[in-house]
Amino acid sequence: MRERKICISILMVFSILVVFAENGYASITRTRTMGDVGMIIRDDANFWIFPATICSYTNFVNFELGGNSELLSYYPANYGFDKSAGGIITCGKSRNSKIGTYWSETVSRNSFLTYPSSTGNTDSKLDLLYGKPTKDGAIGIHFEHHADLSKTTSGDNDSKISNNRSRLDIGQSTTNRDLAFGYQLTTYYNKAGSNDAQTIYNHHLNLSYRRFRNVSETFIITPFITAQLELEKNNINHSDGIAGNIWAGCGTSYLIDEHDLIVLGLSAVYSHTILSFIQQDKTTINLDLPFIFGGFESKPVDWLALRFGFQKKIQRSINITKNNNSENKTDQTQAPFAATAGIGLKYKRLEVDFSYNLNFLRRGPYFLSGEEGNLGNLISIKYTI
Repeated sequence: MRERKICISILMVFSILVVFAENGYASITRTRTMGDVGMIIRDDANFWIFPATICSYTNFVNFELGGNSELLSYYPANYGFDKSAGGIITCGKSRNSKIGTYWSETVSRNSFLTYPSSTGNTDSKLDLLYGKPTKDGAIGIHFEHHADLSKTTSGDNDSKISNNRSRLDIGQSTTNRDLAFGYQLTTYYNKAGSNDAQTIYNHHLNLSYRRFRNVSETFIITPFITAQLELEKNNINHSDGIAGNIWAGCGTSYLIDEHDLIVLGLSAVYSHTILSFIQQDKTTINLDLPFIFGGFESKPVDWLALRFGFQKKIQRSINITKNNNSENKTDQTQAPFAATAGIGLKYKRLEVDFSYNLNFLRRGPYFLSGEEGNLGNLISIKYTI
């Protein structure tokens, strides 16, 4: 019953917007609904990867709801929030710098190692952003902090659990190039009574780069690369971990006419993870070749955008487990596929982007199929100031 009410409410909101609505559209939902093409097109959501791009935005407030678990992408930036609200405004004496802030709820960890399964999510996240134009382009800084703390007092059995993550991204952008470097420190502490404390320390480094080459006014080629390195010390399962990931490729965007846009990316992904335990070593190697992704956006009328996207990859996974006197190896190849669809609506300075849950469209609501699920994966609401 609750799901039916939510679905009806969303449909009513969209119906009202369709009646009143009038070209802009820019959000995480937009890029994800087009096959997660944020690395190869310019969009207002780019600052999560390249913080200096904040200087190219207008002032706005923004709400992001939901997360898209259907996608197959590898991003250094964290999109794993269920609810997020914030905005960006102009500041400074010359009124050309930008500042922004976001508050988020239920944040997932971006990790290749054991951290997510060991400690779960954090419930709060604060993002701070700053960008300043320079002679050659712009520089930008993004800082985020997540924190959970739980204390229990019971005589000699006091307990404390803390779960924290801090991240700093620094970026530099020009008219045809974006570069960003990031570092995050994640810590977990759990102590109950007189027991020894359980701790995890996780260090994560990433470097992202892309370059736009304008072949013509309507055709752009964008080579890109993002590399990540992660180190972890985990005394819960007594392991040391190291992981590396490289995602590199080239994307194209072609503006067919003023209403229709096609985006396509061809790439490869390599990741290598090593976990060392007291009496066992585990190695995981993944190679995605090729990893193809792309999407299509069409604006049949000024106030409406229709979007479709896909992702396809051939992934080879090798898992090696070494004990003192034995070795076990598995080699598996899979070919996962993901599809996305959504719409964008605009009325004056208000924009709403919505990504449909394709499984919901296939099976229908609960009272018809007996299966639970949301109508949509992502909703972005943006109001330009």
